[in-house]
Amino acid sequence: MSVKLGAGHKPNCTAEKYVAAFLEQLLAEGSPDTLSKYAYDENISERVASLKAEIISVKERINYLIDKQTELGVTSAISDFYSQRIASASEQLEILRHNLDMVQRQTETHSQTARRSSEYEILVKTGLEAFWQQDNTFIHQVLSGLMGNLRFVVRTGEIIGIEPHKRRG
Repeated sequence: MSVKLGAGHKPNCTAEKYVAAFLEQLLAEGSPDTLSKYAYDENISERVASLKAEIISVKERINYLIDKQTELGVTSAISDFYSQRIASASEQLEILRHNLDMVQRQTETHSQTARRSSEYEILVKTGLEAFWQQDNTFIHQVLSGLMGNLRFVVRTGEIIGIEPHKRRG
């Protein structure tokens, strides 16, 4: 879906009207904090804690396996068994670390929050009517700053909501 905006252009397509209504609501609420509720999933902190606990557990298991392998000596059958278990646990550890990194990236950073506030102030000072009269670059920069890692959700050609951008990885 392509949204064309620009100097002298008032919103006229469904997407533009949705964005315009969204901005009106944002201004009426008097704060960009409304967007933060979309940017932060309450379960993220629980997931981060869970992943950190799993990482600690796997690290302890790897250390235990290494200690056991060392204690039992170096017979090839036992050494191979422990080496396989250590390799498997190490792979699991890497997966957990990757998952933790992905979950932590979903949280909004301080700089994103500061940029959102800054762009909100620009929108307040400019006013909605004058905002839509600006050039495409200005409009895009302000919207991008307000949205941060948020995206409008589109279903069957209509914007139905807002959610955090899901990175592929």
